[in-house]
Amino acid sequence: MLKPLFYLPLVPLLATAHLTVGHAILHHANPHSPSWAPHLLSTAFAGAIGGTILGVPLIVLWVHILSIRAQRLARNLEIEQQEQQQEPEDGSGSSNSLTRRMKWVGYLAIILSGAPAAGALGVVCLHETGMRNREKLLSPGDAVVAGVVGGSVVWGCVFGFLAFAFGVFAGCMNIRAYRIRKENARYLAQKRSESSRSTPNLP
Repeated sequence: MLKPLFYLPLVPLLATAHLTVGHAILHHANPHSPSWAPHLLSTAFAGAIGGTILGVPLIVLWVHILSIRAQRLARNLEIEQQEQQQEPEDGSGSSNSLTRRMKWVGYLAIILSGAPAAGALGVVCLHETGMRNREKLLSPGDAVVAGVVGGSVVWGCVFGFLAFAFGVFAGCMNIRAYRIRKENARYLAQKRSESSRSTPNLP
């Protein structure tokens, strides 16, 4: 159950990337707007701070939820085995599959909702520390907008690239399978012709 803790650095990294990309896009789209005038480094710093603060309780809470869920599934599995005398492989496979699905749902929710929340939290924390007086920062609302825009663009590009790579891979495999079928057909035709030549004609 401690395996999700290895994904803890991804929360501040993704929050920083989403906020920085979103801020850059919105600043390029509105170059004269004072809302997007702050420097990108301050936005990246706010994303890192907010992602770190937000990521720790989220990951710990999700690990706790997974542990409770696993204990409940194990207890229900024991009850079902005692009552219905089912095979252990069936129940354990379904419980493991459900647990894996819950993990990926949790990771996806953290990834999609973490950047806007982390951006707003990081900006508020930096405002409270007095950084606002030394350097311009986004407002919490603008940080949420930047996180949503950056996350949409980043993951849109990621999924688009994966879809393109999968299409290219599938096309290459289809071409390879077509060539193999063609070579097999040619080989079988050659074998038939050789066997027909070697067979003597009956009178």
